[in-house]
Amino acid sequence: MVLSPWCSKKLEKKKGQVGRDSKALSAETEAGRKEIADRSAADHKAHDEKVAAAAKEQKAKNDAQVGRDSKALSAETEAARQEIADRSAADHKAHEEKTAAAAREQKAKNDAQVGRDSKALSAETEAARQDIADRSAAEHKAHEEKTAAAAKEQKAKNDAQVGRDSKALSSDTQKLRRETAERRAKEKAAQAAKLAEQNKEMKRRLAEAGKHGKDSKSLTGEEEAQRKKLEEQRVAQMKKSRVEMSAHAKQLKENNEKQVGRDVKSLSEETEKAREAKAEHSAEDHEKSEKEMAERAKQLKANNDAQVGRDSKSLSAETEALRKEKAMEPTSPSKPREGPPRPGPTPMEATKPGQSPTKLREEVAAAR
Repeated sequence: MVLSPWCSKKLEKKKGQVGRDSKALSAETEAGRKEIADRSAADHKAHDEKVAAAAKEQKAKNDAQVGRDSKALSAETEAARQEIADRSAADHKAHEEKTAAAAREQKAKNDAQVGRDSKALSAETEAARQDIADRSAAEHKAHEEKTAAAAKEQKAKNDAQVGRDSKALSSDTQKLRRETAERRAKEKAAQAAKLAEQNKEMKRRLAEAGKHGKDSKSLTGEEEAQRKKLEEQRVAQMKKSRVEMSAHAKQLKENNEKQVGRDVKSLSEETEKAREAKAEHSAEDHEKSEKEMAERAKQLKANNDAQVGRDSKSLSAETEALRKEKAMEPTSPSKPREGPPRPGPTPMEATKPGQSPTKLREEVAAAR
């Protein structure tokens, strides 16, 4: 324990004191305090021994484990962790020894003191403090027993589980997760069925509309065939991609299950190569798709430019010529105009004698 300079000076002054004054504690009080200190030290030592025994037992259990799950650490990580744990234990032990030495030194200084000042406590105060300490110790012991019982119960539950590690979920949580997954699957299936029904109805309406003829914006037979071919290619490519992704996921799962000393975030060389190959394949497919879309757009433009005739709603060349000729001819009024005259420019006043041309131009401009 580190003392302040003021406390150090006070202790130096009291080292030479031999007799006691009226404020010193009695022999019974001193004996009671010493007994409390000894009992506290014994409890502290027993607690440390209990913690050390539990840690030793847990370490023996951990060392006895042979197989680990996919989250097990490698030998290098285990060695690094062990080194850190040893260093931490050494630091903790050194701190405990330093604290114990400081406590012994302070106790020796306290035992060397003969007289005390007016801050000494009475027998009633000591008894009250002892009562509070005993009650606190009893509550602490009850809390530790309750915590130990809960830990023992949880350990029994964990040990009863067969195919799961200590991080597994309870049966209630697993049941809730399964119910949620089933409900989501049903909702997804219902949504897919509804969408399929809508697509079916749309195709039926389009087929029905195609029976009555199309206008000049409709596609030709070649364009329809090209579209159908592209759609078939897209569907085939999608199915192929799904199969490849499923196979890749299966292979990745097998690789993860074969891993022993690696965590779930590490990828094998086969997975890395598969990812690179997938990326190159995706880039090639994207480039191919861009080229096909460009060719299709070019072909569609050529087909539109090649169209000569229109459908039954378009006008013939003679009709267009007659319309143009009719539009060029002026149309005479069928009867005299009725109502007020059409608005026109504002009439200008006659030029007054002696008025300058500049002034006249300004008035004209203002009138307009």
